[in-house]
This record gives sequence, C-alpha cells and structure tokens, in this order.
Amino acid sequence: MAHDQSKFDTNPFGLKEQAEKWLITEQLQGNGNYQPYHSHSDETGTDDQITEKFLHDVFVPHFERGCAEHHRRSESKFHVDNPDDPLAVLVGVGFNEDLIEMSDECRPKASYLFFPMLGEEGQSALFTTYIPSDQHGSVHFELTGQLYKWIDKHQGLTKRLSKVVDGGSKNGLQADIRVKPKKQYTDQSLGDDADADPENDDCPFPRLIVEIEWKNRNPVSLRQRGYTYFHKRQDEQDLKHVRMFLGCSLFGESVDASEDEVAPNDLKYEAALVLWKRHDDNDEVQVDKAISFGTIELTEKHKKQYADEGSKMLPRVNTWERLGNKDETREMIIPKEGFLYKVFQNSGPPFGNDTSNDDDPKYFTDDRIGNFIVDINELAIAFEEDLETYINKKYRAAKRSAGEMLSESV
Repeated sequence: MAHDQSKFDTNPFGLKEQAEKWLITEQLQGNGNYQPYHSHSDETGTDDQITEKFLHDVFVPHFERGCAEHHRRSESKFHVDNPDDPLAVLVGVGFNEDLIEMSDECRPKASYLFFPMLGEEGQSALFTTYIPSDQHGSVHFELTGQLYKWIDKHQGLTKRLSKVVDGGSKNGLQADIRVKPKKQYTDQSLGDDADADPENDDCPFPRLIVEIEWKNRNPVSLRQRGYTYFHKRQDEQDLKHVRMFLGCSLFGESVDASEDEVAPNDLKYEAALVLWKRHDDNDEVQVDKAISFGTIELTEKHKKQYADEGSKMLPRVNTWERLGNKDETREMIIPKEGFLYKVFQNSGPPFGNDTSNDDDPKYFTDDRIGNFIVDINELAIAFEEDLETYINKKYRAAKRSAGEMLSESV
C-alpha cells in the first residue's frame, strides 16, 4: 500500500517499528550490487535549480535502481518460498518531503513508504513496497506486438513513426505505450503550434497513448490520467497533437482462489477497452468506442466509475458494446489518421519542413495503409493465462497456509 503523499506522518500505517527492522537489515547488506542512497542536506539545498538537478540526475535514477532491485528480490528463491514475508527495498535515507512530492510524475510506478524520521540518527527513509509494472505483462506484450507488427508492415509508417514502451523521459509521464512521429517529419519551428513536448525532452507529442491497468488504477483514475495526456499539467493548454488515448482495464481480483484451483474455461473476469480521441472537425476529446470483452459483463460499480462526471477527467462513457464470445472475431479499430496527424510527407533538414510548394502534398497519406486493428481475442487469451496463474498461485498459497496451521495444531 502506498503512503498518502500529502500526509508524511511519523508512523504511516503503524509500520514504524517494522520499518526500523527493515532499515537495519538494509544497512547490513553492504556487500551487494545494490546500495541504498545516503542523501545529505547540502545536496538538495533550498535553491529550486539545485533541487531540480538533484531530482533528475540523482534521485529518480536511483529510484529506478531501487525498483530493479525490488524486481530482483521478488523473483529470488527466498521470496518465492516465503511469499508472506514483506518485501521492502530501501531507496535511501536523508530525502526531504518536497523532493518526494516533486518526483510524483517522473519516477517509476511504485508503491512506497516514506518515514520523516527513522533509525538512531532520526533521518528520513524511503522504501519501495510494491512494483506493479508486471501485473499486466502478457496483455502489454500482446498489444505492443500487434502495434509493432502493424507499423513495421508499412514502410511509410516505419519511416515516420517511433514506438516507445514503458516510456517517458526523466521529467515526463511514463505511459505503458506511446506512438509518436520521428522528429524530422514534424514541424519543429517555433510558434504556438510547435510539435515539441517540453515534458519529454522536446520530442514530438505522442499521437497515441496506451495505459493497461490491472490492480493499479481504477476507471476514475484512468480517466484522470488520460486527461493529463490531452492537456499540459501546468497551464491546462490543449495539446492538439495528442490525438488518441486507449485505456484497457482488467478486473480479475474478485475471483475466489481459496477453495479450488481454476480451469481455463471457468475464469470469470471483467475487461474494458475504451478509445478516447479528438474529433477531426473541432479537436474536442470524445469517446470513440467502449467495449466490454470479459467473460462476464462489467459490474454497475465499474460502469459508474466510467460514467461519473468530474473535473479534469476524460469524457464519461455512456454506451458500451458487449463482446462476449471468443469464438467470433472481436476487434477495435484505431484510425490511422490519428497516428499521422501533422506528420509530414518529406523530412526537412534540420527539423521543420518547407511547405511553400503547394504542388506537393504537405502531410503523409497512403491509401494502401489500413487502420490499426486491435485483436481483442488475443488480449483476452493473454490475460486469461496470467489470471489463471495468479489465481492458482493464490490457491496453492492458501492451501499451504492451511496445512501449516493444521500441523501446528497437532
């Protein structure tokens, strides 16, 4: 569970005593490849520029190393054999609260605990406690593969589009998948319509952004996240180059795994795939398509989370298309025009294009290229494989725990 970032109390969730033990354990692990960072007050200072530099040059890269160490330990034999033992990786000590809050949008996705005062020296301590990135691994891999295959099939797309997975720069939001034009095929001249994202190293704005959620964001948070992709976070300026946001929500946590193992045909889960896109005429963001494709229909609770009104969130979903039969073709169409929005026909040295000659097409079009088609059946197969593994792992853990309790009572 992540600590509430707005309330850095001295004993979050009553775990201070346990965290003291984590801290001692981490300090004793001084001979490994990973070392917790020991920050000093003079490194962060009070000057905003010093803090920004420390944030991007030191803190976030080290947080990434802490997440990598978390993955390594989670896959270790000891943790696999002792799944109930808490896994907490010390990122470092001596970090201030402002730095943690400043890093919210640029550090890797993770749940963490922050203690303002811990240990004999009373320093702050930051631990990662959960890394959710691999919870949608197979679905992520499948959708990425479909997208790559479509782009790589067409020379015109391969030449002009870049694919980014689990990506964002050190100071930008990290989306699961982004597709953006290559810089030399965009207009990089200065002006209100310049295609340069200041929050991603002035790279061209992504045309499609994808987020896949399982046991991470609920539909409300997904819509809030999507809103930030269509608007700059600081001045709420419309980012018209960002054309499409695809959100995939997977719900399998409610399946009971405590009584019996589950067969593939017995899986019961909800799944939603929603495409929001800018309208071609007025650039307003709207729901283009919303599909429910789980083995069971979306619950009213989840439909309500998609339908509730709210500020700074994507438009509500009022109508769902139900696709429940895997024996039939199930697809979602992602229009190619969104990917090719203001992507130039010809590259222009160094960046920016001479569009004064109206005899040549200004933007790239190719009627031989079709729309990107998401194969929903393949997404469902990928999720069902992960879900079956997840449920049966819970069943075996519950069975093992029950056996231990029985042996203790004898």
